[in-house]
Amino acid sequence: MASKYVDDEEPHRRKRFSDIEENPRRKLMPISGYEKKPIVTLEKAVETLEDIVDNVKDNAAWAKWKCADKPADNLTVDQSAAIILYTMEPNDEAECIYYALNSTLRDENRKNLKHWFLYLRLLMSALALLPNLQSHVYRGVKGSLKSALIAGEKIIWWGFSSCTADLSVLNNDQFFGSTGVRTLFNIDCKTGKDIKNHSAFPRESEILLPAARCFEVVACLPQGPHMNIVQLKEIDSPIKLIDLGPENIVTSKGTSEGYVAAASVVTG
Repeated sequence: MASKYVDDEEPHRRKRFSDIEENPRRKLMPISGYEKKPIVTLEKAVETLEDIVDNVKDNAAWAKWKCADKPADNLTVDQSAAIILYTMEPNDEAECIYYALNSTLRDENRKNLKHWFLYLRLLMSALALLPNLQSHVYRGVKGSLKSALIAGEKIIWWGFSSCTADLSVLNNDQFFGSTGVRTLFNIDCKTGKDIKNHSAFPRESEILLPAARCFEVVACLPQGPHMNIVQLKEIDSPIKLIDLGPENIVTSKGTSEGYVAAASVVTG
């Protein structure tokens, strides 16, 4: 069963780390509605996505099969598997759930998000149980984005953002390599989520920034003819861009009042 998927030992192009917002200045409608949905099993959560993401049912089954029987961080199997499913990189891009989800989050037509509500609810409930990480994280893309950004301006990344805490990870050719024109994002984040315990690729030290994060461009620094560094600082948005749901933000001690993980999963 697992042979059709890319596992964490196989060299493979990691596109989710370079899935950058093309027009980060857009002010779209906030992301809401999903938080009113119940937390269901992963199988139930992807039922409405079968016409949107190829092979999503089988991929969800693989993610749940890969998941530990007792996931870390007090997550349920379904919550942990929802993160694994997001990080999977099938050989066919049409099967990549992160690509389809982020494309929809960046779409100005918010009605298209309704199909994603159950999965988004499950994924966000999982992330709510992980402590917020205040640290420097990195993303890298091939090509130059420096000219599109201006120091001091505010931007929004509407999709989820895959970052890494280990800069050496990005030097690998699976990411943005060490040659050619490249842009490195050095991000001072405050709501990052360390998902290495729930990733299809745990060696990547992935820090996932939730959807609809707001940033200030601190500086755009050319590093020779082929390398640009963009420094970003995560800031609070003047309005609520996404409803994080009824769960409280987890503290550094890993506690979250008012949230019952296992008991709140609806099976039918």
